[in-house]
Amino acid sequence: MMSILDWQSWSILSRGELIYTFIWILKRMWHWSSNLTLTPEYLQLCCASTEFFGNNNLEDIQSEINLF
Repeated sequence: MMSILDWQSWSILSRGELIYTFIWILKRMWHWSSNLTLTPEYLQLCCASTEFFGNNNLEDIQSEINLF
């Protein structure tokens, strides 16, 4: 992965920012998993709404694709 990102050409600050971001994300995921708050039911409630991802109705999307 680091060879794809050309890690050797990055500045110390940029490397630190990436490492900090990875650590923050992993800590957040660990918090969710340890509190058992990231359940399928929770994801369905918060993420299946149209406010979160927009229109999730696949039938509408397929009918729009078929129009072209």
